[in-house]
Amino acid sequence: MAQFLRDQQLTNITVAEADLDRLNDLFLARVAAHNHGIAAGNAAQAIPFYVIRFDNKGYRFTDFADVKRCFREARVVERVVFTIDSAQNRQSQGLNGVQFELRLDAKDVKNCLLVVTADFKDWVDATFSGFSEILSGQKSMSRFVRTQWTGLLVQILGVAVGFLLSLWAALRIAPKLALEQAFAVTLFFAFLIFSNVWGYINTQIWRLIDFAYPNVRFQRDDKDFWYRAIQTVVGAALLGLAAIIFDRLLSWGGSVLGSLIK
Repeated sequence: MAQFLRDQQLTNITVAEADLDRLNDLFLARVAAHNHGIAAGNAAQAIPFYVIRFDNKGYRFTDFADVKRCFREARVVERVVFTIDSAQNRQSQGLNGVQFELRLDAKDVKNCLLVVTADFKDWVDATFSGFSEILSGQKSMSRFVRTQWTGLLVQILGVAVGFLLSLWAALRIAPKLALEQAFAVTLFFAFLIFSNVWGYINTQIWRLIDFAYPNVRFQRDDKDFWYRAIQTVVGAALLGLAAIIFDRLLSWGGSVLGSLIK
């Protein structure tokens, strides 16, 4: 790699067309700052370009107007990438020269990155700080949902619902079985069946959460109706389930305290 490097994983960001304009203004300004004093055709000269992927197809452009046109017309925007490269960087296999990537990916959390590398520390620091400042102002509501606590909540609720369904099944089926301990046997097998399908159910729940609260969302008001509807439903469901758990914990705590006082 080049002499100086700054990088950052990007999380919970909403990007509208106006935000892309702001990012591009800074992008071109940093290219101009790097190329100041470098002769045209020099291997050290920074070369900017863009990548946009949408509707299962991707394009690379040198004109930002083309990116905006695709952004407006796409049914689903999957990825937008701002890239700065140089012949020097390619010739040295990344040991020298400038390289910059801002990757905004709506489908792959691990592919959301800001990477700045160059031979000049001041340019690297100024570029990284400028983009970090813009992106920090684009934090979305996803940051309140995409947490480790959400995974714990989904797991606890899933097990609780599975146990209740198994209990209901045992109450309905056990009286019809001519077995000793029919209730216990039915409850065991019902919960065993649920345990085997829970992995699939859990995956679908997270797919729904990822859709409603993505790590990176490309906001387009004229095409966001279904997204907003699903986000509202999922958000209401998560809040409702959290309220139920909190209510049960308070009830349990009150009963424990009541028994201790008596």
